[in-house]
Amino acid sequence: MIYGIGTDLIDFNRINKTINTFGAKFLYRIYSKEEIKISKEQLNKNLYFAERFSIKEAIWKALSPKQNEIINFNEIQLIEYSKGYYVTDFLGKTKLTIALIEKQLKKKFNFQITVTHKKTNVLSFV
Repeated sequence: MIYGIGTDLIDFNRINKTINTFGAKFLYRIYSKEEIKISKEQLNKNLYFAERFSIKEAIWKALSPKQNEIINFNEIQLIEYSKGYYVTDFLGKTKLTIALIEKQLKKKFNFQITVTHKKTNVLSFV
């Protein structure tokens, strides 16, 4: 059963500009502490952050949360375990929201994520 489909296209220069403008305030609002920690090892931080932002946006669109459902981007943790393959881990209130939706559906979510980039654009599909 497909619960929802989400896609997102972003120019990663926009993420770079936002990080330069708002710094740590933006980073901690959108990314988990673990993602920020891993980012320090990345050669292309703009691409790293843009990919994750795009995937999180696509996850949010796929879930289409109702008004009373809380999904915080910094509680959607994406760990790349192989080039282009991600494990999703939900934290905090977002984890509770996901668990509640799964309970209502009597099914567990299995997120299939694909992400690609070209020049300055990142495209994600969940």
